[in-house]
Amino acid sequence: MPTPAVDLRQVSILSEIVLRGGDVAHPAARNGLKAQYARPNVHYPDVRAGLSCLFRPGASLDELAREGSYRNPKLSVAIVRRLIRDLATVGCEPVLYATPVAGYPNHHTLVVARSGVIEFTLRDDALDALIRAMTVVDNPYQRQRP
Repeated sequence: MPTPAVDLRQVSILSEIVLRGGDVAHPAARNGLKAQYARPNVHYPDVRAGLSCLFRPGASLDELAREGSYRNPKLSVAIVRRLIRDLATVGCEPVLYATPVAGYPNHHTLVVARSGVIEFTLRDDALDALIRAMTVVDNPYQRQRP
């Protein structure tokens, strides 16, 4: 059975997605984002690329940040409307797969598509659009390293 995708046209355009812990705009983050994107999902074999994120329709950034218990002092978050708009400037659209894993029922995988075809590598233009769509905020629930 294929991994279900969230129809982002059916959720509030003001819904928030915590894309990842850390500052996606930091120059060192680019290579990490590209590497993570290109790795297949071991739990969902049909999801052959993408970025790990948290999403739940109607959830606030506060709720998602608490659930994620990220170790990072910063979080990168996007509003669905801005994510769609910024990716559209480079001819792309976001696709969000529901990929829950143990301990993270709201885990999703964000991929980029061009003309309806999933990209298996994150090209620079799409990465730049993702970075533009993100807002970097302080993580009020930063989990300390064990």
